[in-house]
Amino acid sequence: MNSKIILFISLSLFTFIHATESITTTPSNKSNDWYVGVNSSMLNSGGSVLLSNGRKTETYDIETKDSPILLKIGSVSDSKNRTEIYYKKDSFNTATVKDIFKTSTVGLNYQWGITSLSSEKILPYLRMGGGIGSASMKGDNDHLELGVVELDMGAGIHYKIVDNISLSAGLYRRAIILGEDKTNNSVGTGFNGVEVGVNYHFLDLKRAMVKQY
Repeated sequence: MNSKIILFISLSLFTFIHATESITTTPSNKSNDWYVGVNSSMLNSGGSVLLSNGRKTETYDIETKDSPILLKIGSVSDSKNRTEIYYKKDSFNTATVKDIFKTSTVGLNYQWGITSLSSEKILPYLRMGGGIGSASMKGDNDHLELGVVELDMGAGIHYKIVDNISLSAGLYRRAIILGEDKTNNSVGTGFNGVEVGVNYHFLDLKRAMVKQY
């Protein structure tokens, strides 16, 4: 793990902890709702890979090889906004160039809960985030290790099954910049998809922390 990834993880943890420090000594205040979860992306479409060598830029269609799995830990504020740290792996190829990209990314995202459209069980949300990581690029004659910068945006809904368990479903648009290879200044991809997830909320821990104060 290089120094840039370590620095990003440290900054993400600092931002995450700072954003979720809502507990005070006032008994009426609530603590944040902590949760862990997993997302799976599917129905990926509209993908493209952009190759630039400083003189020209070429665009090719991509085909996602498998469904990315995203592991996350997050916190829900009293205003129903969420802060998440995630770890994700992607794997996809280009039908024309016949390269296979495999990326590992650590990131931070923020979700705005749209409370004006919510109900007891349903909460719509908007999301933006980003991350950094590493990638391997396997071509016909070489194998390259590249850096990754990822940008992500999405929208969807959370659905509460019971107090401790909720589901999520939404659409996303993701852009990944894979840095430099031997012939190109940058390798970038962008694709759309549908994601579904399940979350487990630690409500007992939350109640215990509130009771303590």
